[in-house]
Amino acid sequence: MKDIKNILLIDDDFATNYIHQKLITKVNNEVKIQIAHSGLEALNIINKNTEGNNWEPDLIFLDINMPTMNGWEFLDNYDKLNYEWITECILFMVSSSSNPEDIAMSKTHSRVNGMVNKPLRKEVVLAIFEKYFQSSNLLHESSV
Repeated sequence: MKDIKNILLIDDDFATNYIHQKLITKVNNEVKIQIAHSGLEALNIINKNTEGNNWEPDLIFLDINMPTMNGWEFLDNYDKLNYEWITECILFMVSSSSNPEDIAMSKTHSRVNGMVNKPLRKEVVLAIFEKYFQSSNLLHESSV
Protein backbone atom coordinates (compact mmCIF):
# COMPACT_ATOMS: atom_id res chain seq x y z
CA MET A 1 0.00 0.00 0.00
CA LYS A 2 1.08 3.55 -0.67
CA ASP A 3 0.39 6.85 1.04
CA ILE A 4 -2.38 8.94 -0.40
CA LYS A 5 -1.00 12.20 -1.77
CA ASN A 6 -3.42 13.50 -4.41
CA ILE A 7 -7.20 13.49 -4.75
CA LEU A 8 -9.32 14.67 -7.65
CA LEU A 9 -12.88 15.75 -6.80
CA ILE A 10 -15.16 15.85 -9.85
CA ASP A 11 -18.55 17.43 -9.17
CA ASP A 12 -20.44 20.30 -10.76
CA ASP A 13 -21.77 21.51 -7.40
CA PHE A 14 -19.47 24.09 -5.80
CA ALA A 15 -20.92 23.61 -2.30
CA THR A 16 -20.44 19.84 -2.47
CA ASN A 17 -16.82 20.27 -3.54
CA TYR A 18 -16.23 22.71 -0.70
CA ILE A 19 -17.77 20.36 1.89
CA HIS A 20 -15.86 17.35 0.55
CA GLN A 21 -12.57 19.26 0.44
CA LYS A 22 -12.99 20.40 4.07
CA LEU A 23 -13.93 16.89 5.21
CA ILE A 24 -10.99 15.25 3.44
CA THR A 25 -8.46 17.73 4.85
CA LYS A 26 -9.84 17.06 8.34
CA VAL A 27 -9.09 13.36 7.81
CA ASN A 28 -5.72 13.98 6.14
CA ASN A 29 -4.31 17.49 6.02
CA GLU A 30 -1.32 16.48 3.87
CA VAL A 31 -3.31 15.43 0.80
CA LYS A 32 -3.39 17.75 -2.23
CA ILE A 33 -6.86 18.18 -3.71
CA GLN A 34 -7.72 19.29 -7.23
CA ILE A 35 -11.32 20.12 -8.14
CA ALA A 36 -13.07 19.77 -11.49
CA HIS A 37 -16.65 20.84 -12.18
CA SER A 38 -17.24 18.46 -15.10
CA GLY A 39 -15.81 15.31 -16.58
CA LEU A 40 -14.26 17.35 -19.39
CA GLU A 41 -12.53 19.71 -16.95
CA ALA A 42 -11.26 16.68 -15.02
CA LEU A 43 -9.73 15.17 -18.17
CA ASN A 44 -8.05 18.49 -18.90
CA ILE A 45 -6.65 18.65 -15.35
CA ILE A 46 -5.39 15.08 -15.58
CA ASN A 47 -3.70 15.62 -18.93
CA LYS A 48 -2.20 19.00 -18.01
CA ASN A 49 -0.93 17.93 -14.61
CA THR A 50 0.30 14.47 -15.54
CA GLU A 51 2.25 15.69 -18.55
CA GLY A 52 3.52 18.94 -17.07
CA ASN A 53 3.81 18.58 -13.31
CA ASN A 54 4.05 14.87 -12.58
CA TRP A 55 0.81 15.10 -10.58
CA GLU A 56 -1.15 11.86 -10.46
CA PRO A 57 -4.38 11.36 -8.52
CA ASP A 58 -4.29 8.45 -6.10
CA LEU A 59 -8.04 8.73 -5.52
CA ILE A 60 -10.87 10.17 -7.60
CA PHE A 61 -14.34 10.97 -6.28
CA LEU A 62 -16.58 11.22 -9.35
CA ASP A 63 -20.13 12.58 -9.47
CA ILE A 64 -22.47 10.86 -11.92
CA ASN A 65 -24.88 13.62 -12.99
CA MET A 66 -23.03 16.65 -14.38
CA PRO A 67 -23.46 18.91 -17.41
CA THR A 68 -20.95 18.97 -20.29
CA MET A 69 -19.70 15.45 -19.53
CA ASN A 70 -21.28 13.20 -16.90
CA GLY A 71 -19.46 10.63 -14.80
CA TRP A 72 -20.05 7.72 -17.18
CA GLU A 73 -18.86 9.76 -20.18
CA PHE A 74 -15.80 10.75 -18.16
CA LEU A 75 -15.07 7.07 -17.51
CA ASP A 76 -15.35 6.25 -21.24
CA ASN A 77 -12.66 8.85 -21.94
CA TYR A 78 -10.63 8.03 -18.83
CA ASP A 79 -10.33 4.43 -20.04
CA LYS A 80 -8.60 5.70 -23.19
CA LEU A 81 -5.87 7.58 -21.30
CA ASN A 82 -2.46 6.00 -21.53
CA TYR A 83 -0.85 6.85 -18.19
CA GLU A 84 0.77 4.11 -16.12
CA TRP A 85 -0.77 5.32 -12.87
CA ILE A 86 -4.38 4.82 -14.05
CA THR A 87 -4.47 1.13 -13.16
CA GLU A 88 -3.48 2.00 -9.57
CA CYS A 89 -5.83 4.96 -9.10
CA ILE A 90 -8.79 4.28 -6.81
CA LEU A 91 -12.07 5.68 -8.15
CA PHE A 92 -15.37 6.05 -6.31
CA MET A 93 -18.61 7.25 -7.80
CA VAL A 94 -20.27 9.80 -5.52
CA SER A 95 -23.94 10.42 -6.09
CA SER A 96 -27.29 11.14 -4.60
CA SER A 97 -28.76 8.94 -7.34
CA SER A 98 -30.73 5.88 -6.38
CA ASN A 99 -31.05 4.91 -10.05
CA PRO A 100 -30.69 1.10 -10.22
CA GLU A 101 -28.78 1.41 -13.52
CA ASP A 102 -26.17 3.71 -11.94
CA ILE A 103 -25.78 1.37 -8.98
CA ALA A 104 -25.42 -1.67 -11.25
CA MET A 105 -22.92 0.07 -13.54
CA SER A 106 -20.81 1.19 -10.57
CA LYS A 107 -20.57 -2.45 -9.46
CA THR A 108 -19.52 -3.78 -12.86
CA HIS A 109 -17.31 -1.04 -14.31
CA SER A 110 -13.68 -2.13 -14.31
CA ARG A 111 -12.33 1.25 -13.12
CA VAL A 112 -14.86 1.86 -10.35
CA ASN A 113 -13.97 0.64 -6.87
CA GLY A 114 -17.36 1.51 -5.42
CA MET A 115 -20.21 3.97 -5.12
CA VAL A 116 -20.87 6.16 -2.09
CA ASN A 117 -23.69 8.52 -1.25
CA LYS A 118 -23.43 12.27 -1.35
CA PRO A 119 -22.38 14.07 0.71
CA LEU A 120 -19.30 12.17 1.82
CA ARG A 121 -19.16 11.34 5.50
CA LYS A 122 -16.06 11.13 7.67
CA GLU A 123 -16.58 7.40 8.33
CA VAL A 124 -16.75 6.66 4.59
CA VAL A 125 -13.61 8.65 3.79
CA LEU A 126 -11.71 7.02 6.66
CA ALA A 127 -12.82 3.54 5.53
CA ILE A 128 -11.64 4.23 1.95
CA PHE A 129 -8.31 5.62 3.14
CA GLU A 130 -7.73 2.69 5.50
CA LYS A 131 -8.68 0.05 2.92
CA TYR A 132 -6.66 1.37 -0.02
CA PHE A 133 -3.85 3.48 1.44
CA GLN A 134 -1.32 3.49 4.26
CA SER A 135 -2.89 5.17 7.24
CA SER A 136 0.32 6.77 8.53
CA ASN A 137 -0.78 10.22 7.38
CA LEU A 138 -4.34 10.06 8.75
CA LEU A 139 -5.14 12.46 11.55
CA HIS A 140 -6.01 11.04 14.93
CA GLU A 141 -9.69 10.68 15.75
CA SER A 142 -9.53 13.38 18.43
CA SER A 143 -8.44 15.98 15.87
CA VAL A 144 -11.13 15.15 13.30
